[in-house]
Order: sequence, then C-alpha cells, then structure tokens
Amino acid sequence: MIIDILRKQDIRVRAYYDDNTTAELDGIRCAGPMPSGVISSCEIVILWLRFICAIGDNKLRREIVENMELNRMGIEWITAIHPRAILPTGPKEIGGGSVICAGAIIQPGATIGKHTIINSGAIIEHDCQIGDFCHIGPGTVICGGVKVGDQTFIGAGSTVKNGITIGSHILIGMGSNVVKDIIESGVTAFGNPCRIRSGQVPPTHTLAVP
Repeated sequence: MIIDILRKQDIRVRAYYDDNTTAELDGIRCAGPMPSGVISSCEIVILWLRFICAIGDNKLRREIVENMELNRMGIEWITAIHPRAILPTGPKEIGGGSVICAGAIIQPGATIGKHTIINSGAIIEHDCQIGDFCHIGPGTVICGGVKVGDQTFIGAGSTVKNGITIGSHILIGMGSNVVKDIIESGVTAFGNPCRIRSGQVPPTHTLAVP
C-alpha cells in the first residue's frame, strides 16, 4: 500500500529494509536488515536520505523512528498522501512521516501530527487535532473539534463525537462510539457507548468487541 501511494506521488522507491532479506515488495528489492540500533520486524521504505516508516503498530513505529541512527543525521521524513485522499482546502498541517490512505477525508482546520496513519476511508472533520504516532483505523469518523493525543489507536469503524478529547497512549476498539472524554493514559476502551475496560494497552492492536 505505502509503495503504491509513493509511486502515485511520483516518488521513486529505491529499496526497503526488512529482516527477510530475500523478499521483494511489489518489485522493490530489500536493502537488508534494519540498520544498527533499530529494532527488527518492521518495514521502512528508503529513498536515499528520505524515509518513511509504514508499520501500523504505533509503539513499534515510534521506537523505530526514534532509534534510527540515521535520524540523528537530519534525514527527511516523507509524508505519503494518496491521490484519492480528499483534502478540500488542505488541513492546517500534516506532520512528516505521516500516511494518508485512499478515500480518507481531512477537512479544513484539522492538524495531523508526525508519523500518524490515517487509514482508508477515515474522516477527520474540521478543527480536529490528531497527535504524533497515532493510527486512525479504516472507516473511522472523527467529528469536528476532537483532540487526540500522541500514540493513540482508534479502531476501524469507530465514531468520535464532536468536541471530545482522547488522551495519549490509548487504544479504542473497533466499532466504538466515543461520546465522552477519555483522557487516562494507557487505557483500553471500547463499546457503544465507549467505556474504559482495562488500564493497560494490550501488546497487539487487535481487539474484538462483544
């Protein structure tokens, strides 16, 4: 998916890093395992000194970005925006390293942080503030004026009421209907209405909602 987006931006992808050094990704060669100092089991697209980290897990993506030795050399993080994403008059800001997938809609006044993924068909309404290293799942609707902290995951098909605040390091399960603020860091919440279910984000972002 990420290589398709970059190609549609007329960006030539030279290679990517992966622990599976014999693999090819959409005809692109693997440059080898992760550079020294970077944790494994990930996928990073390399364009000489221009990079994007396309792994979906927020915590892992952040660790990769923050531990890359090349990051200390002032590399450029690419922002990948699919041509079928809809940005009517453009958001206020989309941070470096972020990915905006096909069919996503980002309305005027919205701010998207660094290294954040807005997945296919997600809607970010006017004046929302989405933090760094977030992942907004496919088909999710974030209504106007919502604030989302850093490294928060909102599962596919969720709806967040206008004016709500969601804190940092929070996992919202798929299909949830968020109608009240959830500000406690590190909690898992899901359901309709969305309620806090546990005080610690599980190791994976797969969550079944009963």
